[in-house]
Amino acid sequence: MSKIHLELNSPEIRAHLKPGAFTRRNGVIKAPDMVLNDLLNFSTSCNSSASNLRDDFQIFSPKSVKDAVSAGAISQARAKILPSLWPWLTAFVLSGFGDNAMPLRKFKKYLVRAADGTWLSANKDIINSFIDGLDDAEFTRLETEHPKVYESTKQLLMVLLYDPLNHLQLGHVVSLEHKGERELLLGLLNLLKKGELLVLDRGYPAAFLFWMLQVRGIEFLTRIKADHCKVVRAFADSDDQERVVELSLSPSGASQLKTFGETPPPSGTVKVRLFKHVKNGNLMILASSLHKTEASRVELGNLYAGRWEIEKNICTFKLPLNLEGWRSYSQEGVQYDIGCRSLAHNLMILASWAAERELRKRGPSASGYISKVNKTFALGELKATLLPIWRDQLVPKDARQLLRRYHVELLGKPSRIKIGRGRALPKNYVKPDRRARANRKPAR
Repeated sequence: MSKIHLELNSPEIRAHLKPGAFTRRNGVIKAPDMVLNDLLNFSTSCNSSASNLRDDFQIFSPKSVKDAVSAGAISQARAKILPSLWPWLTAFVLSGFGDNAMPLRKFKKYLVRAADGTWLSANKDIINSFIDGLDDAEFTRLETEHPKVYESTKQLLMVLLYDPLNHLQLGHVVSLEHKGERELLLGLLNLLKKGELLVLDRGYPAAFLFWMLQVRGIEFLTRIKADHCKVVRAFADSDDQERVVELSLSPSGASQLKTFGETPPPSGTVKVRLFKHVKNGNLMILASSLHKTEASRVELGNLYAGRWEIEKNICTFKLPLNLEGWRSYSQEGVQYDIGCRSLAHNLMILASWAAERELRKRGPSASGYISKVNKTFALGELKATLLPIWRDQLVPKDARQLLRRYHVELLGKPSRIKIGRGRALPKNYVKPDRRARANRKPAR
């Protein structure tokens, strides 16, 4: 994706609009204006959302027409934009990261990707909308195999694809609870590129998934349960610290590969590197496709041990953006809101990019405090920096030009990105287990 045109009748915009959208000859709401409106507004209810959108719209609308724009008209205009617009815009913005002005952090030579699931609160109307969107086979599976989900669930499961080193949101997939995280991850594999490193939790490992990643040239690092299979169990019980093993492909795994058009391995097994890593007294069994000459088990263990950052990144994505403050009670509306907030999240990260880089150089203070960027405050900078670009009506030729222009608007405003501080924890700090003693699980 090398070019973007935010003109009303451009093919790029029209591809993400419903038929008949924005066709009134004397209409005062334009598709690009609606995109900016939704990007700048994160209200908690449909009614207040429409009103606040109208207030934002009046900022850059001519005075002669702003009174003609009602909250209802804006809500109707928003309904004519397809949710697919936001992933398209997000992919465009992400394509501009990585140049000299915005160097991406890497592990060795690899861009790190991480996938993890999170629960989203919904209501019965949203759940029913997701159920109505199922085909006959999926509906039968839900009704027979997961009756509890069908009858009383009020949650959705979302799997996020994240860049944990640069805190960028790369993609997502949302479904009802009857699908597992690994099943949802399969819908995000097309967002991964050859030569990237995918970090996963212990709920994802499977021989067929490892094979799919290897065929695509995607490296992986994941925690695997000690009792995952006989081969892993034998390694866990041995004194070896590292071993290359072959995991057998199950019939169901072979069926999954055929579903995605992949040819199963001729040997029926997948080679995986297993190694042990101890963190805070806990023994972890990790699996990776990287050879020991590319990364030692200590380096990979430390990379996985920082996986807790992924959990915090998800909270950063959900809380400041009020992710669960749905503005529409439909499956399409949920996808629309998440996509809109994903783009805003990445622009928020860009707004605080320079401050984050400065803080990494600064390190902790002599008294043991570490400085942190206030991401909620950085989110408030979107309007101040995007509106000048929008008023000039400059159509960026590519993502790098857009991001450089964004940087120009941010120059001279470093004080607007508030920096707070928190107590730095000592290196040997062990987080206490606050669960009831009866529910504690032995370290494994």
